[in-house]
Amino acid sequence: MNIRRNIKLLRKTCFVLDIANFVLGIVIIVLGIMILINVHAFIKLFPILFLFAFFMNLSLSFKHYLNNNKAKYITMLTISSLLLIITLVGFVATWG
Repeated sequence: MNIRRNIKLLRKTCFVLDIANFVLGIVIIVLGIMILINVHAFIKLFPILFLFAFFMNLSLSFKHYLNNNKAKYITMLTISSLLLIITLVGFVATWG
C-alpha cells in the first residue's frame, strides 16, 4: 500500500515540476524576445532571465533526484549553480 502511495506522490510531484518547467520556459522565451527587441530599454531584465533559468534547472535537477538519476542530478545542479553565479554577476553589473 505504501509503495502505491509513494508512486502516486512521485507522479504528482513530477507532473507539478513539468508544469512549472513549462511555465518557466514560456517566461524565459518572452523575456528573451523582449530583451532582443530593445536591448537598451530592457537591459535590467537580463539577470532576471538567468534567475528564471536557474529556477528551471533547479527544478529539473530535483526531478532527476526524485527519479534516482544521480548523474543527471549532479549535472543539472552544477549548471544551476553556474546560472546562479551568472545571475549574481548580472545583478551587480546592471543594478549596482
